[in-house]
Amino acid sequence: EGPSEALVEDPVPEDRSPDPIFDIDDGEVEFTWNGRPCKGHRIHTAALHGYGEELERILAKEPDSCSMRFRYETYFRNKAQEGSGEALHLAASRGHVDVAEKLLAAGASLNAKVTRDHTPHYNALHAALFAEGRGGSVEMITYLLMKRVDAGRNADGRLPIHIAFVTGNVDAIHIVRHHMELCGTEAEEFQEDCVDASTGRQWKVQLPLEVGITGGKMTVWQIAMSAAINRSSLRSIMAERPDAVGLFLKRCKARGRDADILYRAGINGSDVALLAKQSVSSCLALLDFATGRPQCENEGWHPVPAQVSFAARSWWDLMWSMVNQGSPHRKLLTFLTQDSRWKFNSIKFDFPKWHEDLTNRSFGPPILQSDIGMCSIPDLTTPDVFACLAADDVDVEILEHRLFGAMVEHVFENFVAKVEIVRSFVTVWIVILLTISTLALQQSSADGSPEARPPVVLVAVRFVAAQGVVDLILEAMQLTGLINLGRWRDYLTLDNLIDLLSAVLPSYLCIDATCRPVTVFTIFVYWARVLGIASLCEVLGHELEPFRNLLRGLIPALVITGIAFAAFSHAFFFLGAHSVERSIYSSFVTLMTAGMPDEPAGDMLEVALLYMAVTFFSVFILNIFIGVLGEQYALQKQHCVLIFRRRRAELCLRYMQRIHAQHFRACSGPEGHVLLVGCILACLTLQ
Repeated sequence: EGPSEALVEDPVPEDRSPDPIFDIDDGEVEFTWNGRPCKGHRIHTAALHGYGEELERILAKEPDSCSMRFRYETYFRNKAQEGSGEALHLAASRGHVDVAEKLLAAGASLNAKVTRDHTPHYNALHAALFAEGRGGSVEMITYLLMKRVDAGRNADGRLPIHIAFVTGNVDAIHIVRHHMELCGTEAEEFQEDCVDASTGRQWKVQLPLEVGITGGKMTVWQIAMSAAINRSSLRSIMAERPDAVGLFLKRCKARGRDADILYRAGINGSDVALLAKQSVSSCLALLDFATGRPQCENEGWHPVPAQVSFAARSWWDLMWSMVNQGSPHRKLLTFLTQDSRWKFNSIKFDFPKWHEDLTNRSFGPPILQSDIGMCSIPDLTTPDVFACLAADDVDVEILEHRLFGAMVEHVFENFVAKVEIVRSFVTVWIVILLTISTLALQQSSADGSPEARPPVVLVAVRFVAAQGVVDLILEAMQLTGLINLGRWRDYLTLDNLIDLLSAVLPSYLCIDATCRPVTVFTIFVYWARVLGIASLCEVLGHELEPFRNLLRGLIPALVITGIAFAAFSHAFFFLGAHSVERSIYSSFVTLMTAGMPDEPAGDMLEVALLYMAVTFFSVFILNIFIGVLGEQYALQKQHCVLIFRRRRAELCLRYMQRIHAQHFRACSGPEGHVLLVGCILACLTLQ
């Protein structure tokens, strides 16, 4: 190509800034820095744009210009604020190391401050780290630190590492943190209290990591990679950016600090529940890092067993395994203990009693290779955690984690199952009594004495009413427990409202045993409770549990059906001029059962409407229900194991809420079993 006009122009430095420079009176120039219009000397523009040769010429003519200050004005709360600085701050913010060297060689002060409202604010290191919000130059930051610049706080109480987090420059963060470690001031990164030495004023300063998270400029990866390996960092990430927990713990594990960080952070069940509501994946990552093979205190005398007997330990274990798994052998052994290690007293040759369930091979076959895991997070079996596991707005996949699955199975099998067995027995017995009483009433009516009420009816009604009172007491205990937990608003749910009505209305039979609406409602309530027996059997529960959630998926289809039924009923009422009740009844028979009359009545408009309505409901609405039912059931069936586990978690949560209303233990476990069986036998005997 031929020569262009650009080749004969004056050479332009590659790093020339596009910022305009304007000459003003008295030899001053205007320029823009930090997005603010500034006034100063030509040495300031040379430092700002890295014009080294021009800077040398200016310094040769005016040696004192290295300390000359530029100025600008800002407004804070409608009040003007003065601001000024030196050429070194400009060069530091743009990363011009050669210019900074020349300025310092000419006598510029390394620790000169940018002022705010005539008060020293920050020095060149802060300016280099902020770099007009773009993140500083690594070379400039390193150079200033090597020159021993003051790495203290600015007037806002922020350290240089705060400024590095503001811009999200990971390299700068590591450089500043390494310098703090060399100076022995690394602990200052985690100090929130700030004191002005001159005035004595105290205030709180946000932690650097929290500054980076709330600033919004840092990605998840940058946050995880720049956070200090410290318990405070884990706490801040869990609270402000939970999706970075997994990456941060992975980095801790690479340093061999994951167990130490988790222990020092003091994480408990409440923290896990809060994290699960924010990010299920991060919660599961936290559990993975907190769960592992227990640390053995004496590998020689008392090692962690590699093989364990999975035979039943007791008659309860045998029955539970047979009902839930169809086999006398266990698939999972769970223990709830405060031990954090596999303990052994080498002097007394003693170990915790619960170890025998794992080391004793006399339980019999099968003796299988075991994978023993221990979670180091305390207080996981709390209402907070189970409220999270039972919540519909938390991904059900959370229950697929082996720790949460083991927790639900342990609490349900050892505590809740016994309550549910008694509840199921009472439910079945009430259904039997209601059936017998209904047959007796029908027989009494057939014998011509409908006013006479057989004794069995009185027994059934009083027993149902008494059970209603008991249910009402249990609901009161649940509300009291939630109040004690400080979570009384959790009671205000539709399920609890239904439970409350199911307790209040049957108890009304104590007042009026002949109330037919309440009796009908009671019949439906206790027949519906029969389905609760499925919670005691995994095989049955996996098949029935998907049906419990089908109604929610049918709500849109039911709304469409209701609107269509109302529209056609209105039209039939207008054309037929029947009574409202007669019109609704005939519409229901015609539309819902496709019951066409033998001979169409009315004019052509009414007949056409009849054909259109029957066709619409039998073809369109019916297919909608079939399609929605099939789709919802297939979806629920895919997660039937987890949905069933969530159902058990709900029962465990209700149990925990109720026991928090009881601040004492009435009797021991065996005594309670004997008392319970005695009460049941006495009740049956009296009836």
